[in-house]
This record gives sequence, structure tokens and C-alpha cells, in this order.
Amino acid sequence: MSTLPVTTYRNLLDTVGIPSITDAVVSSQTPELLHLSKLNKLQLLYAQKTATETDDLLKQYEQTLQTIGAVANMFNNEGINYAVFKTLKPFPSIPSDVDFLISENDLAKAITVLLEQGYSSIAKNLFCITMRKEMSLDLYTHPSVASIPYLRFELLMRDKKFTRISGSEVSTLSNEAEFIAVACHSFYKEQLITLNDFITLTLLSENADLSAIIQLAQELYVYDALYQVLTVCGSVAKDVSAPLKLSTLVNKVNPQITGVTKMPHKFPFKLVCKTLLRKIMKDEHAKDYFPKAILNGISVKQAISVMKHLTRETY
Repeated sequence: MSTLPVTTYRNLLDTVGIPSITDAVVSSQTPELLHLSKLNKLQLLYAQKTATETDDLLKQYEQTLQTIGAVANMFNNEGINYAVFKTLKPFPSIPSDVDFLISENDLAKAITVLLEQGYSSIAKNLFCITMRKEMSLDLYTHPSVASIPYLRFELLMRDKKFTRISGSEVSTLSNEAEFIAVACHSFYKEQLITLNDFITLTLLSENADLSAIIQLAQELYVYDALYQVLTVCGSVAKDVSAPLKLSTLVNKVNPQITGVTKMPHKFPFKLVCKTLLRKIMKDEHAKDYFPKAILNGISVKQAISVMKHLTRETY
């Protein structure tokens, strides 16, 4: 009996490459790779590399850029302190929504501006309000999970920069802060890491101060989360032929590398909970909100979300 080759994330990585670092080794079009590209949030990059139909994907990508530019222009005109984060990737990618960090002092003004432009509020929790028009916008005062902030607005925004998107000056995080935001979102919030995350972290690290990434992780009490994410990245990086600055960061942190056979890679729920609790014990900012989160209890919506996180393959 013949055995068919198993399609793995390595096959997908060989097909899409890492933009500006490694070229695609093959141009393989299979239903399995298409499915894997969707799970790993690389469907646009895969479509471009395999010269398959991309019109709908490109329209979604352009709409994302236009939305970011338009909202940034509104916020700039109103003097709102904000930054786009976790959304603009250093390669063509289609996010499910657009994420903004907003100063607590400017949140009410930002909501008013968006309501005046036809957006409606569709969801709200302690640290995030979701607005919807053509796309969903998540307005965060602090990145959080289960009503507990795992990162701080002030530290992430310390060295923000500007980039030009769709004719507008858009405020974004520094490469170091964006690296931490992407890594911690995948670990704490999503509890899994995709090839999209790996490529994003790889490209961000190429133009980042690695020591500053480690220092920021320590300041934010998320070094343990960074360690876990780099455990996976270190394993995947071994399959990349070109030298990566990300591998240098992995060596600096020196995590226990274990073989990763599947991407997206799921972090054990127990590990995420233990790591978050250790952070709360050390981080006064997170600790301040912990009793309130416990007293309020977990909502039905949060409980459903937790169950979905335990069983899903991607986010």
C-alpha cells in the first residue's frame, strides 16, 4: 500500500516563503495547502505566491488599508492619542478587524467621532469597545483577557512612530512594542500561534533592538509569555534556510526548544492560566483589576469563548 505525503506547515512555508528574507521554494497548489493557509492566516500571501484568484482577497486587503487611513485621519484631526496595533503586517495579510490602542482620556471622543461617521457600537467590556461599519474596529485602552490587562497602554505607546497608509499619517507602535503585542496576543488572548504570527515576528525582529524587546517584556511582566512563544518560533525557525535575527533573540532568551509538528500551534490552556497568574502576582497594574474580575465572575459570553478556545484550530 502506497502512503501519500502528509501536507505540513513546512510545505506551506516552502510555498509562501518569508517576504524579503526567503523566496518560495515551490509553487504548490493543493486543497490541503489552501486549507492550511487559511488556518494560518496566510490566504492572501498563498494566493499571490501560487498565482491563484486573488481579486476578492485584494479587495478585502484594500478595504482594510482604506479603513485604517480614514479612521487615522479622523483621530489625527481630533488630536486623539492612538496607535494601530496587531493589524498592519509587514507583508500582505487580511485581518478579521482593525485594532486601535486609545488613551482612556480620548476614548469617549473617539467613540463620538466614529458614531458621527456612521459606526455603531456592537460590543463592550472593561478595556475594549467594538465599533462596526464596513469593518469592525476594536478600541482598546489596554490589551486584556477576561477583564485583566496583560499589557499597558503607556509602555506600549512610549516610542510610537508614524507610517503613511492610504494617504494618511497613521500612528503605530515601535517594532519592539509591536513584537511584544503580537506575541502576547497569541499567547494570552488566542492561546495559539499561527505562521502569520511567526512571519510577523520574524520580520519585526529584523528591524528591532532585540535587547529592547527583552527589556520591554520584563517591564510589562510578560517575559514568561515571550519565552513560550519563542519556544515555538525557535522550532519553526530551524526549518528556514536563511539566517534570522529572530533566531538570535531565541538564543538570548534560551527557551527549551521542543519539536513543533503542527501549525497553528496550540498552547496548553493550563500553561496559559498559570503564566497569567504568575504575571498578576508580580504586576501591580494587572493585580488591581484581578479582584474585580473575580467578583464580577465570568460572563456566559466569556465562558463560551473559553470553550471555543479549547477546541478551535485557529482564530
